[in-house]
Amino acid sequence: MDCHPNTKSLNSQYMVLFPIGHGAFGSVQLAYHRLTGIPVAIKVIENLEEDLRFIVSEMVALERLHHPNIIRLFQVLVTQEQIYFITEFAPGGDLFQRVTEEGRLQEEEGQKIFGQILSAIKYCHDLDIVHRDLKPENILFDEEGNVKLADLGLATSCRPGTLLHQQCVTKSFNAPEQVLGLGYDGKKTDVWSLGVLLYLVTTGNHPFQGDTMEEIEWKIITGTYDIPAHVSGQLENLIHQMLTVAPERKPSIEDLQQDPWNQGLLLQIMLLLRGSKDTSPAHVQQQSGSRERDRMKSPRNWACRFERVHMCFAFYFLCLFIEISEIYIFFFCVCVWSNGMTRCISTPAGLSPAT
Repeated sequence: MDCHPNTKSLNSQYMVLFPIGHGAFGSVQLAYHRLTGIPVAIKVIENLEEDLRFIVSEMVALERLHHPNIIRLFQVLVTQEQIYFITEFAPGGDLFQRVTEEGRLQEEEGQKIFGQILSAIKYCHDLDIVHRDLKPENILFDEEGNVKLADLGLATSCRPGTLLHQQCVTKSFNAPEQVLGLGYDGKKTDVWSLGVLLYLVTTGNHPFQGDTMEEIEWKIITGTYDIPAHVSGQLENLIHQMLTVAPERKPSIEDLQQDPWNQGLLLQIMLLLRGSKDTSPAHVQQQSGSRERDRMKSPRNWACRFERVHMCFAFYFLCLFIEISEIYIFFFCVCVWSNGMTRCISTPAGLSPAT
């Protein structure tokens, strides 16, 4: 990752166009890299001493995270007044916008989206990084409709057994222990926030509603909410697990991934991750190098990969073979395109993903 100390570097490298959103601590602008024409998102943050701790925390987190469902950090530019985070641009909008415009998600669509979110959060938790601001506005989509977890302004590293005390800004997604002002396990509160998010996007409403903030907080503390009749039994059970008031009884991300409701799309998530190489903390790296690109583009390699998936589908999902094979081919094409884009972005000086 490059870090430059002046605005001339920003203007010489990027053509800034217009605002496209807001993060926890700043606005987000759409821009183009002048040399390659590649679109990027630039998060503009005021360089204030009281916010420096959060700025550094977000930068450190993004530098460590290399996952296909997490926004990538390319570059950081620093001036006396502002700090600029140059990140991957996700043109597909956010989850809140999708639900607002199109209504609640059907469960099949929700499975795909939620499965990718779980994959991203598990990767963070395996690195002892907690997000602490999980909400639909921070779930973005690329042009192929894949999830891109964004806005890690409140993310922090948290060793197992350590309790956090900082109160996060989005109160309606806070867990009961946060509402009560108690120390909290960041991984457990991430699970609670995911439960609120899952309820919201699959029903179109917030689980905890009231006329005043005090009434809403009381419902959060007591875990009081209703499940609409259209929600399936498996989804209802999953939501109940995630919105468990007692922190010690909340499931882990691994438990959520193994839940029957999430198993339907597990194979598709595995295919996406395989296209981006192993995503465990010990092995996930940026796809680069001509050998890897040539291997991925090789017709022989493509045939071998397809044959293995074909055999797996024939054994377990024979009745869904055609549909899922098409999905596999779709994800494979995305991976090949991603390799090319990474090569293009990484070529210009100052625009290589953080390593």
